[in-house]
Parts: sequence; structure tokens; C-alpha cells
Amino acid sequence: MKDHERIFKKFDRVQNPLSHDEGGTGLGLFLARQLARGHGGDIEVESTLDKGSTFTLILPKVAMIDNDILDMASEDKRAKSRSPWRRSGE
Repeated sequence: MKDHERIFKKFDRVQNPLSHDEGGTGLGLFLARQLARGHGGDIEVESTLDKGSTFTLILPKVAMIDNDILDMASEDKRAKSRSPWRRSGE
């Protein structure tokens, strides 16, 4: 279906003459896909006319680790250990 990729675009909403609900901003599926892809996954959609749609969220079993974040955490830990404001016992 041509709308499958379109529904993941910002502010896009598929017009459905059978639906009376016209609410929403058209951001939900866009944001969901961005979050999924940000974690190394994706969202898939399958739909059948007059029956509905099924959305599948796919996420990796093992979390992806950003080395830049690990480096920043290590630097922060080292900086705290050198802090002149440390109380005894820390």
C-alpha cells in the first residue's frame, strides 16, 4: 500500500472515509519510528483493507552502546574523583 511509508512522515494523516475520528497531529508514528530507530530498531506495518492494521515494534535484544557517551561518563567520573570539594568517605 502506498500509504505505508507516508504514514511515518511528520504531520501526515491518511484520510479514511469510514473513520469519524479526525483527531491527532500526525506526529505519533513519526516519533515512534524515530525512537525505535534511535535504539537500533524499527516499526513495521501490515494492513488489510476493511480489516485494519498491525504495527510491529522491533528492538535489538542487546542495547547499542554509544562510545561517546561512555567516554563522557568516564571523564565525569575521573573529574569527580579529583574534586577538591569531596567529603571524606566519598
